[in-house]
This record gives sequence, structure tokens and C-alpha cells, in this order.
Amino acid sequence: MQTDALRAQIWRLRRLDGSGYTWEEIRRILVDPNDLEKISRSLVWKVANVPEYEPRDLDIRAALGLDQESSVRYVDGRPRPRAQALDVMVCGCGRHFVSNHPRRRKCFVCSPYRGKSKKGR
Repeated sequence: MQTDALRAQIWRLRRLDGSGYTWEEIRRILVDPNDLEKISRSLVWKVANVPEYEPRDLDIRAALGLDQESSVRYVDGRPRPRAQALDVMVCGCGRHFVSNHPRRRKCFVCSPYRGKSKKGR
């Protein structure tokens, strides 16, 4: 299930006229009893009311019945796996990354940032 579908389901249960379920009742309807400790009422409220919010924790996504990976919006029209920027590069290992410097040609896993030299201080 996508976040938009979950949001619509929450608002169908809640009803805008106030005759629907409370946030606690919605939480108990949506979530398996074994996963109730992972999901709070405030999290259900945040999913329903904050349009840009998507839970990142995989356990929370599973408890809410969401897909394990969130949807990706492509900026330039050419789909690249998990990319959301124009300047996406592909490393030799196959990972996609956005360079923080024009000379960087490897991803941050293959070539991690080592910090600045402390000489001359």
C-alpha cells in the first residue's frame, strides 16, 4: 500500500464531520495487536495530516501495511533506481550517488570522505 492510500483510509475512518473513530481506535483498527507498541496515536495523526511525511523505519512501514520502499519522483524524466536528483552518477559498484564535488567519481561507500587535513593549523 502507498502512503496516499493509507492517508485516505485513515480519513475515511476519521470522517471530517467528527462522527468517525478516534485516533486511538484508528490505530487499533490499522495495526496488528502484536505491533501496537511500535505505532503511536501521534504517528497515525502525522501520517494523516502531514502530506510530505513517509515513515522511514521498515518496522513501522510493515506495521502500517506500507510498501517497504517509498515511491520515487523523477526530476528529469529518465528513471534511475532510487534517484531523486538531476546529477545522479553511477559508481563502478553499481550504486547511484550524487557527487558533492566535480572530481568525485566513486560513491561514498567505495570512497568514503576522510575529512580535511589538519596540517597548517
